[in-house]
Amino acid sequence: MPAKETVSFTKNFLDKIVIPKGSTRPCYHDSNTVGLSLRVTSNSVKSFFVQKRINKRTTKVTLGRYPEMTIQQARVKAIKTLNLISEGINPNKLAEEEAIRKITLGQVFNDYVRSRGTNLKDNTKKGYVSAFNNYPKDWADKPITEITRDMVERKHRKITKQSPTRANTVMRQLRAYFNYAMGEYEDGAGNPIFIHNPVSRLSHIKA
Repeated sequence: MPAKETVSFTKNFLDKIVIPKGSTRPCYHDSNTVGLSLRVTSNSVKSFFVQKRINKRTTKVTLGRYPEMTIQQARVKAIKTLNLISEGINPNKLAEEEAIRKITLGQVFNDYVRSRGTNLKDNTKKGYVSAFNNYPKDWADKPITEITRDMVERKHRKITKQSPTRANTVMRQLRAYFNYAMGEYEDGAGNPIFIHNPVSRLSHIKA
């Protein structure tokens, strides 16, 4: 079978593609959906993809693997993806930005602590970890875009009942995590993904 071939994708055809040896990665192109292709590796991985030029640069977008993604699903996604590219939108960057928008508070906390490196003393680091594990830990898996000012205010009131000093300390730390996220994570145009700090309502707490 030739390394490149245009053919109508069918389950029978894709199932019978001969797996290449070594570094060879043959590609096959769907005659029913212009722009949809399939790449095959020596590890038996068959990946649907589209490829088109954006701003004079060739962009390849992987759609999914066969057979987890069906031929019909690949055709539908290929058309949508090619339409985006035609509008000058890079789907790869969109996917990256979407992943960033879903970043959780736990991820932000880990990135924040890691970014401080040796500037963060061991005792200070232990204090951050202890406070996080004891108070906002229930938000660890929640995307920070879903943490609202009302949620922060309720959390502050709840901790205040135990210890006003501890509540203020936790909120100062939480504000620092959000400020870090606002400065750290950007979209493809260099604009911040997060523009609001939900802890800012607690104006009497100084970060």
